[in-house]
Amino acid sequence: MNQLLLLLISMNALFYLQDGEADSHDREVPKSEAEMWVAEGRGTVAAIPFRRNERWGYLDLQGRVVIEPQFRYAERFKFGRACVGNMIIDQRGEMVLGIPSFVRSVLLCEDCFWFSIDGAGEPDQWGLMDYSGKILIEESYSDVRPFSDGLAAVNRGAQRQFPGHLEGGQWGFVNRDGKEVIPLKYHKVDDFHEGLAVVETVLTDNLNDRFPNTMSEIIDLSGKVVFQADGICWGNFSDGLLSIQKGDHTSYVDRYGVEKFRIDGDGRQFFEKLAVAHNNDSKALVIDLSGRVIFEFDSSITDFHNRLASFSDGRDRYGFIDRSANVVIAPIYNEVDLFIDDVSIAHRGGTHHITYDGPSWWVNGVTVLIDAEGHELAAVELDEKEAFTPKPALSSGFKQSCDVDD
Repeated sequence: MNQLLLLLISMNALFYLQDGEADSHDREVPKSEAEMWVAEGRGTVAAIPFRRNERWGYLDLQGRVVIEPQFRYAERFKFGRACVGNMIIDQRGEMVLGIPSFVRSVLLCEDCFWFSIDGAGEPDQWGLMDYSGKILIEESYSDVRPFSDGLAAVNRGAQRQFPGHLEGGQWGFVNRDGKEVIPLKYHKVDDFHEGLAVVETVLTDNLNDRFPNTMSEIIDLSGKVVFQADGICWGNFSDGLLSIQKGDHTSYVDRYGVEKFRIDGDGRQFFEKLAVAHNNDSKALVIDLSGRVIFEFDSSITDFHNRLASFSDGRDRYGFIDRSANVVIAPIYNEVDLFIDDVSIAHRGGTHHITYDGPSWWVNGVTVLIDAEGHELAAVELDEKEAFTPKPALSSGFKQSCDVDD
């Protein structure tokens, strides 16, 4: 899961976490939007939302303005499209489709999108529509995921436990024609990758048990069980391997369940032919596809994306290292996102406000667009001074859906 680094919080309390004195940097945190900056010139391919005067526009990957701020809401582009209020646009800013008024939110896929309608007191119901507005699957699912390897995970029967969180129901997989290729019978599922997916089957008769005993299985695109996992599966198949935690070690198995090597500690999924593991000494180990340790790092690090991984300096400041453990971006940021398309969204300065089971927001800092060398290409958004304002889906989080304006 792709995600922004989170600060730890204590239960049932509100904390104000001061970032402290900032390290030296080319630009100070702007005191007003008049001090905000973007790259010179005009861009042609929109990618990154940015805000000015309570309206959102788009920058390109070099930080140049492509679409002037005009939208009440904007999300990051996926598959060349983005949801802005009540329409979907392409990267030139032209409207692809006006979203029908009965739609509450959308989840973009490559050649179609999931849409939800009001569940009348129950969780919203999801259907599938193409970009011409043709409904491909009627609204019949409680939860959905993007397509991967031609199939999408869908859930029926999940119930809302608290705002934004569903539990229960049963999961299966559908194709773009609406056929339930793999029956909805699983407690949990991961997306397909490299033709395989991890699923959990309940071992008890009580399907309504919130924490039932389950068994992990690996299935192929037809739903056939390839092998059972003797442990906890972390992530998906990647680079031909799956990580399975067993006690104090992690085994990496191939697509037939054959163990190729094992390591001590918690090993994660491979990305870009490298995997990160953390041992009992709180050090990070970076391993290659043979299990050989490439290097050790003295603090935890994230997975590698675009050849970079983020790390913490122990003071809740984050920077980035490369595949040789060289620090390429100093730890001056208090929140960072993954690198995608050789850019990342980062935040520096200010105070972080967090509520348990509620919103979190920054005050008196700035969100910036940075490149792989740490250059700040543009100021994306200036924090509010006090009031909480919901943010767009700037991060590369797993399920990025867009609420539709009335």
